[in-house]
Amino acid sequence: MNFDRDEFGLRPGNSYPFPTLCNSLKRRRSRTVGFPVCRSLRDLQLNWVDISGVVIEHLLSSCPYLEQLSIENSDSLVDLNVTDQSPRLKHLKIVGCPELESIYLSTTSLLSFNYFGQIIHISFVNVPNLVKVSVGGKYSDSIISNFAQLSNYVFRLETLTLHSRLFVQIGEWEEEGSTVHLKFPMLSHLKNLKLIVSAYDSQSLLAFAPLLKASPSLHSFALELEVYSWLGLTMVEKAPKCPLLCLKEVEIVGFVGWDIDMEFVTFLIENAIMLEKIVIDPLVPLEGSRLTEEEVKERKEFLKTKAIRKRAMRLKSKFSLGDKLVLRNF
Repeated sequence: MNFDRDEFGLRPGNSYPFPTLCNSLKRRRSRTVGFPVCRSLRDLQLNWVDISGVVIEHLLSSCPYLEQLSIENSDSLVDLNVTDQSPRLKHLKIVGCPELESIYLSTTSLLSFNYFGQIIHISFVNVPNLVKVSVGGKYSDSIISNFAQLSNYVFRLETLTLHSRLFVQIGEWEEEGSTVHLKFPMLSHLKNLKLIVSAYDSQSLLAFAPLLKASPSLHSFALELEVYSWLGLTMVEKAPKCPLLCLKEVEIVGFVGWDIDMEFVTFLIENAIMLEKIVIDPLVPLEGSRLTEEEVKERKEFLKTKAIRKRAMRLKSKFSLGDKLVLRNF
């Protein structure tokens, strides 16, 4: 159920109110002598549909084969409890619910969890098989600065995606022009890491170096970068020594060849001793990006000057990358 746009492409003024089915579900279940109502439902996706946590819990208990649940842009969702009432639920996605205050997770079947929104209380009580997590919005900023909140519970994490608005942290992560490196606990099972970062060109991505260092099993790393011009002084740092023994694949999207990404790519190349491929792509995907179509067009026009390509080729010659370097969308 997707009420994101009407027939004219306009966003509706109000979300669709999902019917309150709790009592009717109970009655139907009693008439069917305990048999669930929605036996065949595997995937439920609701966008711009107002639905309460109570109704969601009744749906979960009535759909024993439900594997995927996605709730986006619901103004009625305040508290959500996901337990073993849906024994096959593997993937849970909660995005853009402004009134949400808490999520309680205690289900052994859950494999992936995606949350994008405000700072709320999320309890990872019993999720022993949770291996994939993606967080964004203000909650992600909070997690990055206090990562122990997440790592204490998802000890088997293999794939992690973090959205970070680095420019929000000016004055908090940086002092007198030098980077204050964040602290991360050991993530011994983490194999795939993706950072989606918005930053000023005067900032340093080396703030995330400790996260890579704390991931000794990291196999692939992806960075999606949006860089904004800033009149502040750029402080280029020497890439720290941090052996990344298992890192083989690197992807840099939104590459501009300025100090902010050049120093970070240099850090990756110098420390990933088993590196097999590094993909450099100057275009940030339009979907989910703050770049307008006109800005993307301007970026493409800029690329025609081949300025960014020249900067990427400097990396190839400096570090003798050969076929390891893959240039995409140039």
